[in-house]
Amino acid sequence: MDKQIEKTLNTHFENNRVVFWYDDKKEFRQYFDDLNLPNVTKIILQNNEFAVKYRILREEPKQKFLLYQESLRPSDLDNWLLDVLLSNIEFKTEQSALRLADLNLGYENLEITENHSEFFKSKDRHERLKELVNPSEDTISKIRLKMLAVCVKSDTDIDSIMESLLDEYANGKEDKINLISRCKLDSFLFTVLKRKYNYESVQPSVKDFILQLLSASYKNDIGADLKPEERFSNDGYVFLKRWKDSRTHEESFEKISNEIADILCIENDIDTREIEELKSCDVFLSIDKKILHSLTQDIFKRTISKDEVLSIVRQRNNTRWMNKHEVKTCYQALKFAALFMNEFVGEPQFESDSTSDAISKYVRCWHKIDQYYRKYVYFAKTTAFSNLLADLSEKIENAYS
Repeated sequence: MDKQIEKTLNTHFENNRVVFWYDDKKEFRQYFDDLNLPNVTKIILQNNEFAVKYRILREEPKQKFLLYQESLRPSDLDNWLLDVLLSNIEFKTEQSALRLADLNLGYENLEITENHSEFFKSKDRHERLKELVNPSEDTISKIRLKMLAVCVKSDTDIDSIMESLLDEYANGKEDKINLISRCKLDSFLFTVLKRKYNYESVQPSVKDFILQLLSASYKNDIGADLKPEERFSNDGYVFLKRWKDSRTHEESFEKISNEIADILCIENDIDTREIEELKSCDVFLSIDKKILHSLTQDIFKRTISKDEVLSIVRQRNNTRWMNKHEVKTCYQALKFAALFMNEFVGEPQFESDSTSDAISKYVRCWHKIDQYYRKYVYFAKTTAFSNLLADLSEKIENAYS
């Protein structure tokens, strides 16, 4: 305790010339007597306040003083040294006060150490927070945000904090969110989510947050009506895009997206939608499966033009699930299927009068059919969705032969 007291007092004297120490329980007189702080004069306050004030302000205006009194802090009306106290600092020996002082924070932030005592039981958490805190600029909210970041081991912005919590949720763990709860920071976390993303729930949780966000994003993308309580702020959708497109959190997003899709029975809704409604939405893999199935059927039936297929494939190129090999290769297969089938529009003739005529026609146009066929076959064989393409593959083989 003596080392902690000395350390805290030295921290106080870095920014203050006079430090007041009130010891109403008379527990620390021995500590005071044993203290030996360099360049600091120790004085016991005992009905000598006026003389001490004169000495501090007039006789030794540059000297540092530690003023100790075995009583409660006097009321402002009865405190002869109130002006000196208000322009300097009071040292408190409660554990919460010592922790606050070690963070170099003023007593207006005392609720940080009093209300979140569990957080400070870990020396590592305390030291990490100390590295992050900016005493001259941080508000209580900013400090609490940094405490959340320490709990989840992330950067200090709410986006990074939520990404870390979602990674944990995706892995079926609850260590970080349980620590936040034990440190009594959970209410603050959900207050920030309300303020930043407009997330609100009767029973807020990490799972409920991402379920509501993915649901709102899907409805928003397909043009469905959203109730006021379902709407997220622009920051909420920006967060979702950042997390969804992140390579770092790729595995977590896919696990959670698939889980939420099952909870929402999203395939049932997707099955009722046309491609036009879905082509700008990419929060669920089921959306791409639906588009791929519809394109396959339309190409097989020749109810869609080559340009329409190319346009849809081009638009899907920048969507989330295109980084999945089975999705990308299936789109590529359909692209070349559409190009191949387009060459047969109008029943073209494949006869030639001579070898040189055949070579000439191959160079001019037939080589495209050969190229589109070979590329289709390559992508159709490499995609995991080859069963989806079975009928189309048979039709293309028959046309090519």
